[in-house]
Formats: sequence, C-alpha cells, structure tokens
Amino acid sequence: MTKNHLPVEKRDVVRRHLIGRVAVVAGLAVAATGAAPAAAHAALPPGCTQSGSTVTCPFAFTGAEQTFVVPTGVTALSVTAVGAAGGGGFGTGSPGRGGVASATLSVTQGSTLYVEVGGVGEDLTAVGAPGGAGGFNGGGQGDSGDPGSDGFPGGGGASDVRTASGGANPAGTGLSSRLIVAAGGGGQGRIAGGGDAGQPGGGGGGGGAGTQTAGGAGTPPGTGGTLGQGGVGGPPPDITFIPANRGGGGGGGGLYGGGGGGADAGGGGGSSFVPAGGTTGVTGDPASVVISYQVPKYSFGGFILPTLNPPAVNLFLKGGQYTLQWRLRDKAGAVVSTLSAVTSLTYKPTKCTAFTTDPTGSTPAASTGTGLTYNTTTKTYRFPWKTPATAGCYTLFLTLDTGQVFHAYFGLT
Repeated sequence: MTKNHLPVEKRDVVRRHLIGRVAVVAGLAVAATGAAPAAAHAALPPGCTQSGSTVTCPFAFTGAEQTFVVPTGVTALSVTAVGAAGGGGFGTGSPGRGGVASATLSVTQGSTLYVEVGGVGEDLTAVGAPGGAGGFNGGGQGDSGDPGSDGFPGGGGASDVRTASGGANPAGTGLSSRLIVAAGGGGQGRIAGGGDAGQPGGGGGGGGAGTQTAGGAGTPPGTGGTLGQGGVGGPPPDITFIPANRGGGGGGGGLYGGGGGGADAGGGGGSSFVPAGGTTGVTGDPASVVISYQVPKYSFGGFILPTLNPPAVNLFLKGGQYTLQWRLRDKAGAVVSTLSAVTSLTYKPTKCTAFTTDPTGSTPAASTGTGLTYNTTTKTYRFPWKTPATAGCYTLFLTLDTGQVFHAYFGLT
C-alpha cells in the first residue's frame, strides 16, 4: 500500500514543481509532515457563556464596531437585536423607543460577522447649543432652531449584524451586507414624543417613519431619512437660523432612517429588517445584540498526522493513494464510530495562491478500493483517497450528516 510519506527525493521534486504556486502561510512550512492541532472541544468565543448545549454571546453598546467569528461546525445563529432609543429631555412626550428584531441566520463556519450596537440619541442641549447628536449607527441629529431655542434631541442608532465591516461609519459603509436590523427611535420634540421604531414622530410636523424601501419623509425644514441614516431635525445645522423657528428631533437609524421632525416635533423612527421567518417589534430595553447557537453535534479535532490541517498545504503525487484519518466526538466527548456520520468526501481544484473553502461544485473523492472504514483499535475513521490524475492544487472536503464541513489543502504533481 502506498504511504502518505513520500521519499525524500520525490518530496523535493514536488516542492520544486509547486514553488511559487503555493502560498506559504507565515510561520508554517509547506510540507508533508509536521505538527497537527490536538483534538479538543473548541473554546467558546470571547465573552460567550454555555448552558447545556446552548452558547450565548451578548454584545452591549461600545460606540464602535464589534466582531463575531462563526465557530467551526456552526451553520445557524439565533440573533436578537435591540435598537437604541432617541434622545429626550422635554417635559411633554417621550423619546422614541428602539425596535427589536429576532431571526435565525444561516452562516458559514469560520466567517467573520460585524456587530453594530446602536447608541442612544443625545438629550436636549443648552439654549443656543447645536442640536443633540444622533446615536451611533445612523441616529439623526436634532436641531436647535433659532439662537434662543434649546438644542433638540437626536435620534437613536440602529443595531445590526452584517457580513462586511462598517468601519468607523457603519451608517454609511457595508449597509448592503446587513443580515438583521433593529431600528432606532426618533428624538423627542418639544410638544410631542419621538416616533418609536417604524412609527412617525409626534406632533403636527413629526418626521415620517422609515420603511422597507425608503427613508421617512422629513417635515420641513427637517430632512428625510436615507438608507441606514436618520434625518436631521429642524433646519439643517449648516444654514442660517430662522428667527422664531425652533428645531425638531432627529430621526432614528434603521434599514432606512426616520425623517427629521419639523419645528417642535419629534423625529420619526427607523425601520427594522429581518429575513424570512423573523419577527420585529418595539421595546424599551437598552440597545444590544445577542447571538446564540447550539453546540455542534460533532467535535472534530482536525485530520490526524501525517495530514496537515489548514493553513498548511499537503504535498503529494497525482494519481496516488493518500490515506486520511480523523476522529469525531459527540457533545459529551464520547468517540463517534458510525459510518453514517460521514455524508461525503469531495474535492475541488483551487488556485494555489488562494485555496477555496467553498465545497459548492466539488467532486466525490475516489477511493482505492476499501472506501470509508472505522478502525476500532485507533478509534479513527480512515479513507484511502485516490488523488486526482491532474497536477495542481486542491481542497478536500469532509462533510458530516449535520452539514458540518471540514477541509484540507493539497498540492499534487
């Protein structure tokens, strides 16, 4: 039987053939032998806790973007997002409340998600001061109107989870990648409250609510909401004050922002967004995002030596036999031995400078005869892979009956 270890002279041929084609990750040699990660249950993501088989990861307001890396073996997340309230401070009415959005999201293991937790709109400011600032992630600014007027409260920011970074300006960057959005509430007006998420601002000139397709209309001189951004209340800050014209509350952030309120009126609430099967509502709870998931059915500690695990690349010959071995454990840590736990082994050609991790369109891996077996002595699965006849780089995929997918990289010559 052909072994995975190549003679030294053949390994040298393989290396010379692939040099310059295979990307070598810093600190890792591209070789056919080396250290493999120890089999162990994956550590919880930072800040997460586990109860039974459920892992919960809460995110509170920080004023900056936060991240969550989807754990290995996890393909679905339960997410509840709460948007921030608008600012307040007047005696009549109240700030607009933020929205709450809950949904199950389909995700890719190992991918990075970006979490934005909305900030509360700034409250009523001093006479002659600029209007209250909008909350982080899309809250619209309130306005002060004439120089003798108080500065009106800003709108609350939205809370969302997305696949592309929003950077320092999440209300203007990465908006099309949002998976779930809980809208912010509108800033309070002097004579009426700010609009709750999805509702117009109070008063005769309250700003309009954001919808699924457009921002809420601003009540002149307030401005309308836009994608991800609440409108400005009252006269925009860059124009001359109009005597006896007091400002309005800022609109709340959201999928689309609420409109800014007109003189003395509240800003409109933004709109929330969920995928099919999700729910939305309004809440007075503080802004937050909570991500939870079920511990995967199986724990996979990596392919066993001599196979190297990503990002290292295994060098071998085309048309040869390469025996892969691995071990699975269940949630309790017991060794799994059923062959039905493995759905498939497939492979896919890939660029040597950027190995693919997407199994879509992959080809069933051929065996040299024995196919998939389980060794009761070593407690490992074994698969003698007949490597492709064409030289090049490949990703091999191991798919389990839970949908969990694991992979290894190969360079063949």
